[in-house]
Amino acid sequence: MSRQEEQSIVKSKPVTIYHNGSPVSSDNPLPTSSGGVDSTTITTHFAIAFDPKAICDGAVDRLFLRTIGEDAPDGYIITAWRCSFEADPTTEVDLDLKRADAFIGVANSAVVDVVDTTAGVSSETTPDNINGGVAIANGRALYLEFGTAYTETNHQIIFEMWGHAV
Repeated sequence: MSRQEEQSIVKSKPVTIYHNGSPVSSDNPLPTSSGGVDSTTITTHFAIAFDPKAICDGAVDRLFLRTIGEDAPDGYIITAWRCSFEADPTTEVDLDLKRADAFIGVANSAVVDVVDTTAGVSSETTPDNINGGVAIANGRALYLEFGTAYTETNHQIIFEMWGHAV
């Protein structure tokens, strides 16, 4: 079978979206941000890999992750996060997940959760422990900020975050 035939087959496969354990239909619609349907959450996953020393070599020891935007008009709840080095580093990272009114100037910044590593890893899987279980408001910037500039070379951090719109 040629590559073109394979692509044609893949393109023609139907995709079924499930909601409440059943395929989406007029009897089982997806929830909308305008309400009317019982809220069922669709979890999103965000991942970023970066060199911590490269971030800290700049004038500001922070890394922008995302702005809570149109996809979460009523806010965004982080349900879990995980941070890990590619290997156990000699120096652990002093890192916080934060939110602010804007990334530039970080007005009204607040700690969402402490991400400091031990043996190169850290994680949180209890939503109530992340931002007190409260949604991060629409328009807020999410970012990672180093409490102490990271200076160890030749490392990579992978930060993952799961959550959903309110």
